[in-house]
Amino acid sequence: MGKGRRVTVIVRQAIGRLSLALALALALLVGWAGAGAAQTAGFDAGFAAYQRGDYATAYREFKGPAGRGDAEAQYNLAVLYDLGRGVERDIDQAVEWYQRAAAQGNADAQLMLGVKYANKEGVPRDLVLAYAYFSLAASQGHEGARTRLDAVAKRLGAAQIGAARRLLRESRRSVTDAGSAEARAIPARALIANIQKLLDVLGYDPGGVDGLAGAATAEAARAFQRDQGLIEDGEATSGLLDRLDAAYRELLSRRIVRFGKGVLWKVEDGKAEASYLFGTIHSSDRRVLDLAAPVKRAFYGADSVTLEIAPPDGESVKVFAQRVAQGMMLAPGRSLDDILGPELFAETVRALRPYGLTARQLRRFKPWVIYTLFSTPPGDLRRTRQKRPSAVALDMWLGNEARRRGKPVHALETLEEQFAVFNSMAERDQVALLESTIAYAGEASNSSEEMMRFYLARDIAAIFRFWIAPAKHMGPDFLRAFMERLLDRRNVVMVARMAPRLAEGNAFIAVGAAHLPGDKGILYLLEQQGYRISRVY
Repeated sequence: MGKGRRVTVIVRQAIGRLSLALALALALLVGWAGAGAAQTAGFDAGFAAYQRGDYATAYREFKGPAGRGDAEAQYNLAVLYDLGRGVERDIDQAVEWYQRAAAQGNADAQLMLGVKYANKEGVPRDLVLAYAYFSLAASQGHEGARTRLDAVAKRLGAAQIGAARRLLRESRRSVTDAGSAEARAIPARALIANIQKLLDVLGYDPGGVDGLAGAATAEAARAFQRDQGLIEDGEATSGLLDRLDAAYRELLSRRIVRFGKGVLWKVEDGKAEASYLFGTIHSSDRRVLDLAAPVKRAFYGADSVTLEIAPPDGESVKVFAQRVAQGMMLAPGRSLDDILGPELFAETVRALRPYGLTARQLRRFKPWVIYTLFSTPPGDLRRTRQKRPSAVALDMWLGNEARRRGKPVHALETLEEQFAVFNSMAERDQVALLESTIAYAGEASNSSEEMMRFYLARDIAAIFRFWIAPAKHMGPDFLRAFMERLLDRRNVVMVARMAPRLAEGNAFIAVGAAHLPGDKGILYLLEQQGYRISRVY
């Protein structure tokens, strides 16, 4: 082990227990001791100046390389500003140079930013950002950061840790999109960008979405805080993001109130006999399969049954099920643990333990499949794997019963179309959605039973909110794209494809309950086309 590496280890251990000033002084030596012959003469001159106590010369020697983008020089300059050595102490300048170095992957700078946000030094106290910065440094093997990460995690709830992880995901995405870390896609910038997006969605002009907290963003934030009766400081913190997110959720809830209560609806146009639209849930729970009397009358009295998806004519249910299973599997040679990484895969295995799935089984699935599993009660999956007679979910039961009674069964989508909805999503977005889903599942107690309660109460607006919750936690941009892909476009197509059945009359049409409510839901789209919609049950 070389001298520079020895000093690095000593300092990283020391930072966890020494005073901040001494830790900073030692940390300053780390950058110089590890610089080696590859550094410029200015770098060596700065190190030599610091050793002899000539801090003013050290400052001058490092300012040039720092301005030209050298991450080590930026970090060392930040420490000089932080300690007030060779230059007047300026915590704002220290934070600025830490941020520049951290954006280029300097683990010590990331650690120090975590300290700043945890201790409210030059920045607002923000434990979510502190967690994010400690995570960045810890992922590079920084021992001091790992210790601090564990400590700050004990002070955060699951929702806050989920928010920090979302910032890290967006940071990684921004760096990838830009093709370079020079985009400075660090957690603070991701936080500000999210704040700006939500301000814009809520009608407060932040002056653009660039991740930089300028005057326009601060004024928009103050206007929002004023309207909410909050302290008008305009500071871009995770607390402000939480309040904006709550306001956005309220706005979204107002959007889906329309047709938000009821699972059976009569659809009439004054020409053909009335048809019925039924909202389903993919479950084999006896409480679901025991149809209410109004649903039974509509189903058994119908001339035809239309489902969201069904085996095409001539294909057996067994072959159809095999095609479903095949479409969920990764290509040969690929494994879910390689895609997710060891930490997230381990979290996935733990989260799905109630479903009785082993790590070996999970490795075969595509990331989006795991997301869909969380909306399925564990008991359903266990019944399916044990091949019990009661393992048939509601929508499949309706199809089987209709065929048994000789009713024609139609489908609104093909299996290939349903798979394309998810497979067209970038794999990194699938992974991010899965990570958000696991975090959300950790916040909710018995989440699948909660959704069951919503369904039995016929509260389909609540089912809608539950279903999109993981995507909602990923910010408004992702949520809009998610809803457009998984709901809005499909709703338009399904309405067009159910038109022939409605024209025939006396049709029973069953689709997932989340497709029904809201101003882009199937019921509203039918109403816009002139159909009269009335709730039956």
